Amino acid sequence: MVNQTLTVYKENQRLDDLYLYLLFAVLCVLDLVVYRIYLIQDLSIFTMSVVSFLFFAIIFFIIRLQVIYSQEGIRIRFFPFYPKGKWIPFHEIESATWITVNPLKDFGGYGYRNKPQHEVFVLRGRKALQIKLKNSKKAVIIGVLFPEKAGEIFQLAGYPTKNNLS
Repeated sequence: MVNQTLTVYKENQRLDDLYLYLLFAVLCVLDLVVYRIYLIQDLSIFTMSVVSFLFFAIIFFIIRLQVIYSQEGIRIRFFPFYPKGKWIPFHEIESATWITVNPLKDFGGYGYRNKPQHEVFVLRGRKALQIKLKNSKKAVIIGVLFPEKAGEIFQLAGYPTKNNLS
């Protein structure tokens, strides 16, 4: 049932927004201001906080969600926390629905979430693909930046998606 002329679409999502790094820089400056206001001579705690801010900035820089739509199915990788990834063959998909999500409210945050009712991979955006598998009670939810491009792959593979976007 899979069309052999199916093209491959790859989507990479990163947390490389400028406002995030500006936030880290502002926190470092505020930390220094607090130390100068209270005339604290020992800068070891300040140094530790700046190092921790830099550590989190580097972690946020290397975090990426990669979703590859191929002729056979979907490969999801969430680096560095879930590097092996998840493989979903098209023949195991019962249904696929486009949904609008609020990651903080709906799932408790961005990133990878493994809950009893769903497994979530959301890094950016408010559009997601909810995939119900034939052999699992758990749905897989994938954040998508360009739903129209990912939807084309499903259409070409003969697996239409339902649209619940509002």
